[in-house]
Amino acid sequence: MGFGALESVLSLGRELFASAARASDDIADIAKKAGVTGSNLNDASDELLSDILNRAARQNFIDPRYANDITIQMATDAQRSAGVPR
Repeated sequence: MGFGALESVLSLGRELFASAARASDDIADIAKKAGVTGSNLNDASDELLSDILNRAARQNFIDPRYANDITIQMATDAQRSAGVPR
């Protein structure tokens, strides 16, 4: 299963990751090689997703600033889910 059909509700950061993967077959390929698909996106660690985004940015598949924005949003989502105040 690809990133087109998500089976569960995702945090904003993970939804942005999925959107980037849907927009670029190259990012989706990097994610697939790392074992990340739409069906297990919620189970993947933030570190793994960040690494995928960094690899994609180094290969010019995604703007590095956008990749960083997604990584920051995933960290913000993790803090909120842990109940850490802003």
